[in-house]
Amino acid sequence: EKFLLEKAEDNTPLEQFGIVSVCAGNGIEDLFKSFGVNQIVSGGQTMNPSIEDIIKAIKSCHAKNVFVLPNNSNIIMAATQAADVIEGINVLVVPTKTIPQGMSACQAFNPDLDSSNNYEEMKKAIKLVKSGSVTYAIKDTVIDGVEVKKDQFMGIEGKAIKVCVDDKFEALYSLISSMVNDESYLITVLTGEDISEKQCSQLEEKLQNDYPEIDIAVSRGNQPVYSFLVGVE
Repeated sequence: EKFLLEKAEDNTPLEQFGIVSVCAGNGIEDLFKSFGVNQIVSGGQTMNPSIEDIIKAIKSCHAKNVFVLPNNSNIIMAATQAADVIEGINVLVVPTKTIPQGMSACQAFNPDLDSSNNYEEMKKAIKLVKSGSVTYAIKDTVIDGVEVKKDQFMGIEGKAIKVCVDDKFEALYSLISSMVNDESYLITVLTGEDISEKQCSQLEEKLQNDYPEIDIAVSRGNQPVYSFLVGVE
């Protein structure tokens, strides 16, 4: 079934570009909007949005060219299917697998470029980001030779578990130190709904002391499930 582009009632002209981002957490939503995202689709690790949700967001951009940032490897397929059924809009799915990748893609967007050049620039940007996260284990298990105990915190880079400890902050610091190298110039941390305002500012202070040569950006993401989402560029 093809979804045809319905004309807006007020016949306002179409925008040249729109950006749709999939994410969970009101702080992350606000950040994406500040980076120029027009429509947010709720979804993330534990709740994948439907193809219909994505189609609706694409159409709501009211634009000729719409970039979609799935920000999760499980959502890329649904985004691609949404793009396939929409007619009359040039939909480009940027294959972002993480929130930090999505944020880098947004920041690489340049309204002065055409859609295909923007698409290439956004894809280039996501290759330069290392993504990590800290979340808790739901059961005792062994993953990739790392022993994991229920309720411990795992520091994960990409899909690899780098550390598993009782304290979420210790997991974060250890994870960051394994992600940073001599070329790193920016560490972004998005704090989850379980992290207080005070912990957030202490964290920022500690990272600035630990990595004086690197720009530190700590923001309240308020995302569920993940105490921290980390991007290193």
